[in-house]
Amino acid sequence: MSNEEYIRQRPQQQRLLDEGNGDNQRLRQQQQHQQQLGRKRENGNDDKKSTEVSLRKIIIAASVISVIPLVIVYILLIPENSYPVVYSLPDPPPLEGSLSANSFLSSAKKLFEGKIEGPETIVHQKGHFYTGTADGRILHIHNGVIQTVARLGKERCDGSIYLAEPSCGRPLGMKFDPDGYLVVIEPYSGLYRVNVATGDVHLLLPSGVMIDGRPLNFLNSLDIASDGNIYITDSSTYQCRDFVMDLLDGRPTGRLLRYDPVRNSTEILLDGLRFANGVQLSRYEDFILVCETFAARIMKYNIKGINAGRAEVFAENLPGMPDNIKSSSSGGYWVAMPNVRFQGMRISVLDFLASRTFTRFLLSKLYNVVSLDLLSPSHGTMVVELNGKGDIVRALMDLEGGHLQCISEVEDVVGVLYFGSFRSPYMARLDSSRL
Repeated sequence: MSNEEYIRQRPQQQRLLDEGNGDNQRLRQQQQHQQQLGRKRENGNDDKKSTEVSLRKIIIAASVISVIPLVIVYILLIPENSYPVVYSLPDPPPLEGSLSANSFLSSAKKLFEGKIEGPETIVHQKGHFYTGTADGRILHIHNGVIQTVARLGKERCDGSIYLAEPSCGRPLGMKFDPDGYLVVIEPYSGLYRVNVATGDVHLLLPSGVMIDGRPLNFLNSLDIASDGNIYITDSSTYQCRDFVMDLLDGRPTGRLLRYDPVRNSTEILLDGLRFANGVQLSRYEDFILVCETFAARIMKYNIKGINAGRAEVFAENLPGMPDNIKSSSSGGYWVAMPNVRFQGMRISVLDFLASRTFTRFLLSKLYNVVSLDLLSPSHGTMVVELNGKGDIVRALMDLEGGHLQCISEVEDVVGVLYFGSFRSPYMARLDSSRL
């Protein structure tokens, strides 16, 4: 191509190139415009999402704010017991000496696991065992066979819902009287005499009877003297299923009573006890011991002698909350403690709540909607043997509750110990001579 032709064609080529560049520029402008529109839409969506999130937060905050007054009204205005009172306890004892830490209870053999629910009390008579369970039954156990002697409830229950106790029945303390009848306490209905051969049941003393201006509200444990008199604890002004409320309230309302079945008369021996629980007559029946659960001690009431009618402390500052007390084969007394308290433990509910009245007040309002386990963070359990002076001579422990939990009573059959529990689905056995 000559120079002249090149010069003539160049403007045309330039024009085509310029047109191509213009198309590219317009394409870029369109792309930029679309990108701007996309960003605006995204920003709009973000703004919309942000608005929705903010609106959701406002609704949640408003809901919470509106609920708070209702919670306050529930806690503060719903009628309940009066404001709790302060109680005091000595510092928990150290685990030393006869209380040295051990795991002896981990050697116990569980019996009838899953076949019985909450065998609170155990009575042995010539190879036969009797107990009361959370489903309202009185059971007879012999050679591994479980039989129902009687039911004390108004309806059949499985024992899993403690709120149904008043209709299901809940046998607690029991003992054979001099005539061979099994005398049993059912806290919601009263004191019964049971013929274990026939299953016949006779009501001796109904709950609700007024004694010195106050009804029998929570009959719990018993022991029977050779003259037929029956010693009974009336634990609290609260019912059995609400026993934790007695701890939260703090007022000492427990009583020790003596019931004469011949005269059908009842008298108060001791009053002002902090949850009166297990009772045990001495070998010569000159005094009776009563567990004061929420005071972590055992009181002694003198029946005979120069101190008759007077009470004194038999054992104090125990390493747990004493439930039931029974005679030991060595001449002393076994005390079962479903909950423990000792120096260095994570928390003792009994000691922690002593001076914290407002905490107890709040818990009392929420009691029906919180688990009982919240009030019992440690499932450790222990039994101790006391001598005739109230000194601890040995202790059997499961401080973590890894094997046994909530032991409520010890039945000593010539050194072989049988353990009851008000919550666990089993009994347990331990030969103490091998420890």
